[in-house]
Amino acid sequence: MRASSPQYPYPTSTVVQPKALYDQNTLRCYFDLNTTAIRNMRRQGLPVRRVGRKNFIYGQDIIDHVLAKCPLVGPDGKLVKTGNTVGA
Repeated sequence: MRASSPQYPYPTSTVVQPKALYDQNTLRCYFDLNTTAIRNMRRQGLPVRRVGRKNFIYGQDIIDHVLAKCPLVGPDGKLVKTGNTVGA
């Protein structure tokens, strides 16, 4: 018998829980990123825990990485704080 919905559906909001573990597919869905962007984040120092063939990222590590590597943009769309971007 097939279930009508997946056991663990993809998240519907982009709130990252600091004490949760996320796999790379969930992270891609949260931030609408492709595989290359995730790879670049890992190369820039995003810690990844590997279990078997699956990679997991701790929520607080995601938050810390985004705050450290991404520029701050104000409500008018202008850059407030300069810094390295995730893709750079």
